[in-house]
Amino acid sequence: MTTAAQPPLPRRLLAEFLGTALLVAVVVGSGIAAEQLSPGDVGLQLLENSTATVLGLTVLILLFGPVSGAHFNPVVSLADWLLGRRSGHGLALPDVGAYAVAQVLGAVAGAVLANAMFGVATTVSTTDRATGSPLLAEAVAPTFLVALVFALARTGRAAVAAAAVGAYIGAAYMERMFGIERPSVALLSIGEESTKGNQLVLEAHEELRTSRLNFIGNVEGKDLSRGAADVVVMDGFTGNVVIKTVEGIADLIFTEVRHAVELTPWNRAAGLILYGELRKTKRRLDYAEYGGAQLLGVNGVIVIAHGRSNARAVFNAIRAARDGVQNGVLRVIEEIAREVPAKGRRDGPAGDGRKAD
Repeated sequence: MTTAAQPPLPRRLLAEFLGTALLVAVVVGSGIAAEQLSPGDVGLQLLENSTATVLGLTVLILLFGPVSGAHFNPVVSLADWLLGRRSGHGLALPDVGAYAVAQVLGAVAGAVLANAMFGVATTVSTTDRATGSPLLAEAVAPTFLVALVFALARTGRAAVAAAAVGAYIGAAYMERMFGIERPSVALLSIGEESTKGNQLVLEAHEELRTSRLNFIGNVEGKDLSRGAADVVVMDGFTGNVVIKTVEGIADLIFTEVRHAVELTPWNRAAGLILYGELRKTKRRLDYAEYGGAQLLGVNGVIVIAHGRSNARAVFNAIRAARDGVQNGVLRVIEEIAREVPAKGRRDGPAGDGRKAD
């Protein structure tokens, strides 16, 4: 959302032109590259295109956001003007028209640039896209984006909202994809009491407690391996630390078991007897067997793999992405988004109307 202290208009228009051009170049260019790298594999093409788009958009928002607000879309600029009239912030109406011109010209330039980079001829499209479904999709996506951006900006609760949305998506995903009725949701903290944790955890606890989710309260790190909840909510930094800690502990356990087995002939004999079961357990705890985790809440099937992934892990990550496409993950997430209720409602498929303690 644009603030009152704005750079000069020409500088903002240049930022919108360049940002929109680069965004379209990333979207179109990654689509062309995906077709060339993975011919005939639509699922893998979608994964490659969506990954490049998400990363590119993130970089462009960080780069141009402080200058122009990083709208890159006339709908976002119009919403900025509409929502900013009462508070005196946001774009002036003449600036909205100027932004739109810069954005449209930038989009055209970005498409031409992408075609030139990949040696593809630039032509005027003859495909009729003005049909019901595409128009509806184009209306729903920007509307949701604008509502999300301005809701977070106005309430000043971006971090808490991220936790709440993640909990909703995680719960509904477990319910729909794995058949778990009313999946339990917990919040990772340093203690089970609702008064324990930093400010983010305390605010997230209150947000989840008053939601329609089957929220069972806080859990500690020791509860993760016990299956205390179907979905455990935590911030990204903590989640990354937790995953790598679990991986390290698993490696340590199997290293010690291997050393113990090699100590004496009797131990080796026992190891041979238990080899099959130990191998099954190791495969269940090996990150490479899973490839990665699906990133939910984005318009695409994205699997986040480990930075040190080996060939087997990459293979399984691609397989996980393929399964996500074949299982219609995007359709499930769209259904989830339509079911997320307004704050204060607790009824619905993921809840039974009762408020968690």
